[in-house]
Amino acid sequence: MPTGQVLWGKSGGRYGYSTAIASSRDGRFRAGYSVTSTDAKGEEQPPVTQAIIGAALALG
Repeated sequence: MPTGQVLWGKSGGRYGYSTAIASSRDGRFRAGYSVTSTDAKGEEQPPVTQAIIGAALALG
């Protein structure tokens, strides 16, 4: 994913469940995840979703 690319997305969660989808404006990049997590309503993203997002965006 090129640096400076704008993503459109939506995330959500309930206790035990966390999900998100995202796409670049032109649709060339699309990603989504759905994970079981016990802290889906916390202030920060759970570590597993941070890893998924980082891998999808080639951040780590």
